[in-house]
Order: sequence, then structure tokens, then C-alpha cells
Amino acid sequence: MGGTRRYHSDRPVHARLYGRRAATFPVAAPRSGGGCSAFLCRCDRRRWGNPLRGGAVPERLDGLSAGPCGALLRRRARLAKGCRHRPQIACRRRNLPRLHLVPLPRRAPVRGDAITWRDARHSRGLAPPQCPRSVHPPANDDCARTPTPVVRAGQASRRKGRPRLDKVECIVVGAGVVGLAAARALANAGREVLVLEAAEGIGTGTSSRNSEVIHAGIYYPRGGLKAITCVRGRDALYAYARERGLPHARCGKLIVATSAEEEARLEPIRAQAAGNGVHDLVRLTGAEARAMEPALNATSALLSPSTGIVDSHAFMQALEGDVEARGGLIVFHSPVEGGRVVDGGLEIEVGGGEPTRIGCRFLVNAAGLMASRIAASLEGMPKEKVPAIYPAKGNYFTLSGRAPFKRLIYPVPVAGGLGVHLTIDLAGEARFGPDVEWIDWHNVNYDVDPRRGEQFYAAIRRYWPGLEDGRLQPGYAGIRPKLSPKGAPADDFLLQGPAQHGVPGLVNLFGIESPGLTASLAIAEMVAAQICA
Repeated sequence: MGGTRRYHSDRPVHARLYGRRAATFPVAAPRSGGGCSAFLCRCDRRRWGNPLRGGAVPERLDGLSAGPCGALLRRRARLAKGCRHRPQIACRRRNLPRLHLVPLPRRAPVRGDAITWRDARHSRGLAPPQCPRSVHPPANDDCARTPTPVVRAGQASRRKGRPRLDKVECIVVGAGVVGLAAARALANAGREVLVLEAAEGIGTGTSSRNSEVIHAGIYYPRGGLKAITCVRGRDALYAYARERGLPHARCGKLIVATSAEEEARLEPIRAQAAGNGVHDLVRLTGAEARAMEPALNATSALLSPSTGIVDSHAFMQALEGDVEARGGLIVFHSPVEGGRVVDGGLEIEVGGGEPTRIGCRFLVNAAGLMASRIAASLEGMPKEKVPAIYPAKGNYFTLSGRAPFKRLIYPVPVAGGLGVHLTIDLAGEARFGPDVEWIDWHNVNYDVDPRRGEQFYAAIRRYWPGLEDGRLQPGYAGIRPKLSPKGAPADDFLLQGPAQHGVPGLVNLFGIESPGLTASLAIAEMVAAQICA
């Protein structure tokens, strides 16, 4: 329609990542600075006009610059003037990534116009015309206005040789599940938070490429961060999911032994779980396990009633909403390219289409696979304190047709992981994985080699001998940021604060793999405790 543009996804995404693939967005709000759409409260709208009703969105509001920090700066000024209205982000749908509108070609909108995300990211020129009356105006509505040039974040400063320096209290690098949870905890504590994400949306890396399991906390060494944060995070995640109505299920899982050797390892697993505070494991005979799951082959098993599943994308979207509801800001396409330790905090170099520098008092490095690289790029961070990360790829295969299981089925753990296990998603569909494929940084990709299916068939048929040929299809893959190389014992999470590395205001999170999803809320509380101490 005139006055609107339709944005279509031109990239593959997880089937449940963002709901609908396309949605109609009004062109009313021109891009503001470094990717922030018009971030206005009612006081702003009374002065400048509602962007959804044709009001102009100025380059600067009350003398404050646009850019990645512009919204936070404007909010700070409004609070100083006594304005308590919650800012409103124009042109955003809850079930889609926050695609910030960008300048379109120099012409009035035409019915049926379409532009892809890639085009949107790389378009340059003038701001789009604005529709004065309606998000969906009549076809004959003449809503074209004279386009207004857009001055982007840092543009004036770059003409002088370097980008402008914005300042914010807390920066979180990475909008995965742990980064979003940390940002939420800091925002809840009253901190001013900016999240920088290099990708185009939340949770596009390890956080969206896992089994979506709420782990009980069974396997991890007693007293370690994995054990502590998994048990605490499990309870916090169940409570959060109930409170927010997030899709989840406490379906339970069976850890199955298929030989006398594996059966002998079940009791040590049960003792390990009890040491971690997991006291609800039930030892089952083979007959009892088969009574619960008739298709199962097992000589003995452990039942874990507190294991469950959660919609990880709904969880991350809820965390994102919490951050923004408390005044935080999440900026995409903003890779951190370096930084330095300065008096009173840190200074971060942000790349992307509009490079800028941002100063902060506190920095949380929750960049997952890139955490070590970002820590090493900070001038003043001791390089000997930056651990190496060894990427371990985990491949998943999906099952065509329904699986004859109601619970999660796990084999006895193997070196490097929990083995090729069966998980059921909330739609009742089954997937198997992950396996462990050690790769190097020159071979990082998310393709699933169909030839690895033969190994999957062999592993799965140990506990499900009835699996027919041809039912496994390549699914997806994730990459785990491991701190120990192939053949070495698995390392714990590494939460590194000023007491460990000596840099005030910096918290590094290294090696956050499984059970990172389960432990995310507990890890976030630990991060907030270090910063707010």
C-alpha cells in the first residue's frame, strides 16, 4: 500500500525463531543514528509529532545526539526534566526482530513495493516519505512528503577523522541467552544497559542451536560453576516460564544403560547428582523402564523427573522485552572490534555500517564463541588471562514421523558430551544429537554432513533398536565454545571478574556451553552481583 513497505526475510532461520516471515511496517520513522528507530515518549511526540501520524523525527532531540546511545541519552534527559513516560519504539512488532527502518530510494511509495533485509541493511540515501494518517492508508491516499536527509551516528565526527564518543553505564556484548539474561539482571538493578550484538537478531548463535533442554544438574563436578548455576538456574527458569507463560514442559528423562559396563556407571551418576543437590533421581530396572517407554532397550535406567524442555526463542524474546521495558537498549549489526581500559571504565570500538566509540563504566563480555577474541582485543586486559577456545561442533538429525517416546532418552555420557540423545520438542517432534565433531577456526560452518547419519543410526539403535532406515534427516548444527581441547577433561564455566584479571568494571564469560541455557538466569545474577557490589 502507499505509505508502507513490506520487509521479507531473505535468509534461513530456525522455524520458530521469529514467527511470521514477513510483516508490514510503516515507513513513518526514519532511521535515527546508529540503527535506533524513533524512540519517543509522549513529551517528544507533543513537540515533534507522532512518527506514526506523519510527525517529523529530528536528527537531534533536545540537543542530544542520535546513534546507538541516543535513545538512552534522550531518556536520561527526559527523566532529568521530570518526564516519566515510557518511551515508545515506532515501527516494531513483538514477534519479529527489531528491523530499524533505513533510507529508501528517492521516490514516493508505490503499491506492492518490497525490500529485503539485505537491501534494507545496505540501502543509502534519503529517509522514506511519511504517511500522515494511517499505517494502512487507502490506495489513493497521497502521503508522499519531501524526503529529509538523514545524518547518521558519528557522521559529523568522522568528517574530523574519528567517530563520536557516546557514554553509557553498562555494556553487554552479545545478545544470546546469557547476554540477555545478564542485561535483564543489570536493568532490574537499576543500571543503564546497552546490548551490542554483531548479528541481525537475538540468539542467532549457540543459543538457538541446542536441544532446548532444562537440565537437572546431574553430571557436573560438585562445587563447580556448572553444577551450582545449573541447579539454581533450573529452578529460576521453571519459575520464570510459569510467571511469563512461556511454552515449557517438565517431561522428565531416562538415562539408560544398555550393557553391564554402562549399568555399573549409573550409581556413580546418581551419587554425583545428589552431591549437586539433585535428590529426585529414581533407579529403575530394565522392566520398569520398558513399562514407561515400551520401545526402549535398557538393562537399567535412571529417571530424572526435574528435567524438562523450554521454547528457547520465546525465553529469549521475554528477556529482550524485560530489558527494553526497564529502559535498556539492544543494537544489532554492532560488532565489537576492540577497545581499551581508560580511567573510570572502558572505551569500546563498535564496527558495522556506522562505526563509533562508546565509553562505559562496566562491560560484560558474553560473546560466546567470540568471547576470547573480544577479551584479547581490549588494550589493558592481561593476555595471559585470556583462555583459548576450542570449537566443538554438534550435529543434530531430525526424525521423520512421530517418535514412540514421551520422555527424553539419554545414553550414559561419553567423553566430550552427553552422547547422542533423543529430545522431544513442544510440538512432539523428535531430534537426535548432538554428536561431538572437533573443528578448527578455519572450518567453522553450520552444515550437517548427511554421511554422519550412519554414526547416529548406530548410536541410537543401542537404546532404540526399532529405528528404521531412512527416518533420520539432517537437521541443524551448533558450535560449543569449549575451554579444553580434544581428549582433555571437560572444563568448567569461567566467570572472570576484576579479582581474577585486575581490570575494574570488566566481567568475562568464557566457555559457556551446556548447560548454559538452563544456567543463564543464575549466571546473570552472579554477573550483576559482581557489578553492583
